[in-house]
Amino acid sequence: MAKVSYKKFRMKPRITLVSDEKFFGRGVSELLRLIDKSGTMQEACKIMDMSYSKAWKIIKRVEKELGCKIITAKSGGVKGGTTILTDEARDLVSRFDSMEEDVAKYTERAFKKYFL
Repeated sequence: MAKVSYKKFRMKPRITLVSDEKFFGRGVSELLRLIDKSGTMQEACKIMDMSYSKAWKIIKRVEKELGCKIITAKSGGVKGGTTILTDEARDLVSRFDSMEEDVAKYTERAFKKYFL
C-alpha cells in the first residue's frame, strides 16, 4: 500500500460533543461567547457571517440535546432585542473550552506522530 503524504493537506483534529449527532463544537462555543459579549444573537451572527435562522437551529439542537435552555431572548422594540446566556450555557462553554484546551495538547502530539 502506498503511503500518503498528509503534510500537504490542511487538516487538524477538532473536539466535538456528540450524542446521536454532532451538536457542540468550537463554532457553537464561539457563537455563544459572541452572544454573551454582544447581548444579541443578531450581532453574533453578523460577526460570524452566519444566518440568523441557522443560529436558531444550532441553539435549538443544543437545547434539545442538553434538555435545558441555553439562551433567554427578549424581542426588540425601538432599541432592539437582547439575548442572554443561561447559567447552564456559560457553564457548558467554560467546560468545553477548558476540555478543548487540555485535549488539544495531547491531540497535537498524536496528530504530529501519526500524520506529519
